Amino acid sequence: SANTHFNRALLLEKRGERLAAFRALKRAVELDPGQAWTHYEIGKIYQAWGVDPLAERAYARAFRLEPRLADARTNPHVLDNPLAVCDARGVPVTQAVVKD
Repeated sequence: SANTHFNRALLLEKRGERLAAFRALKRAVELDPGQAWTHYEIGKIYQAWGVDPLAERAYARAFRLEPRLADARTNPHVLDNPLAVCDARGVPVTQAVVKD
């Protein structure tokens, strides 16, 4: 089931097996594309790999599916994640980077 793959992915990520975790998450999405937390976790992996555009897309998909994920009261991880900032429609809000 999608939940089984999602839970497996969380365990794999904790063990440092990011690629295997990513594959498990992708399988979970194939089985149930409506799981917001799965898209959010995919975004975290893309972000860890430095693939920010795909991370932003995954976060936006998660927030569209479950707007409460963008709320720090529900998901405190968004406080420290500049890529996980979206407007009320779940559209990523990119922040300008100012270089000295």
